[in-house]
Amino acid sequence: MKKITFLFLLASTVMFAQEPTLKKLGDFNTIKLFNGLTLNLIKSNEASIQLFGEKANDVVYKNINGMLKISMKFPETFSAKDVSVTVYFTDDLHTIDANEGSIVQSSDVLKGQNLELRVQEGAHINLEIKAKYLSLKAISGGILTLDGETINQSVEVNTGGIYEGYNLSSVHTDIMCSTGGQAGVHVTEDLDANVRFGGAVTYKGNPNAIQKNKFLGGKIKAYK
Repeated sequence: MKKITFLFLLASTVMFAQEPTLKKLGDFNTIKLFNGLTLNLIKSNEASIQLFGEKANDVVYKNINGMLKISMKFPETFSAKDVSVTVYFTDDLHTIDANEGSIVQSSDVLKGQNLELRVQEGAHINLEIKAKYLSLKAISGGILTLDGETINQSVEVNTGGIYEGYNLSSVHTDIMCSTGGQAGVHVTEDLDANVRFGGAVTYKGNPNAIQKNKFLGGKIKAYK
C-alpha cells in the first residue's frame, strides 16, 4: 500500500511539474535569449511567458526597463528538449538578440518600423519579417534565416556567421561580410557590398546599382 501511495505521489509530482505555467510580463520591446533555449514568439493582446517541460522551473526571466532576458539557472545540465518557452508579445519588437546556441522562431509575421536582429555563438533566428528598416548582425557561427520584405537592410556578417536572406526582399541593402561569413541577399534597387578576409556575398533580384568592394579573398557574385 505504501508503495502504491508513493508511486501515485511521484506520478502526481511529475504531472504537476510538466503542466504549462503562464506568467504575465510587463511591456517590453527587446528580447535576449541564452543557454540553448528555443523560443516561440506569438503576437497577443497580453504580454506573458509560458514555460513547459521537465526543466521549466529552472528558466530565469527578467524584464528590466523593457528588456526581457531569458536564460537557465544551470545551463551545464540543460538539454533543449527539457523545456519549451513561448513568449506572447503585444507591442512591436525593436531588438531580438540570440546567444549561446539558442533558437528564436515564430509562425507570426513580425511587423514594425525598425527591427534589429542579432545572432552569435551558434544561435539561430528564423522569422518572417515585414519592416521598414532592418539592422542585422550574424557573428561567431550565428545564423539568420529571414523571409518577408523590407525597404532598407543593413547587414553585418563575420567570424563564420551566416545570413540566409534570399527570401527577404529589400529595396536597398548595405552589407559588410568578413572572416568567413556567408550571406545571401535579395535586393531590387541598390546594393552596397563590402567583403573581405574570406567573406562571401551572393545576391539576387537584379539591382539597378551595385557597389562592390572586395579585399583579401572576399567574394561577391550574382545568384544563379
